[in-house]
Amino acid sequence: MIAIAADMGSARAVGSFQMTAATKAKGAAKQAGKAESAASAALGGIGAELNGRFGEFTGLSQKSFDEAVDMGEEVVVKVRDFVEQEPWKAVAIAGAVGLLIGLAARR
Repeated sequence: MIAIAADMGSARAVGSFQMTAATKAKGAAKQAGKAESAASAALGGIGAELNGRFGEFTGLSQKSFDEAVDMGEEVVVKVRDFVEQEPWKAVAIAGAVGLLIGLAARR
């Protein structure tokens, strides 16, 4: 009976702590929103302009990344086709490249 009462007391304490933490988090979020609004008002349209430019930059970088991935996939397909069609030439090229890398690393 005493153990049950102790468990209930600790459960209430945990619940109280969670409610206090949630209340503090909500208060912090409100203050952050007020600070953001104040900063936006102080800076005028600069924030919106920067946000727009950031979005534009993000779009361009994503487009460049996608193009690089497409180009890489094309190279992989061409190399695979070459190796399948000319396996001995591929072995010779790989050996020559390995030899050159070995000579360069030795110096």
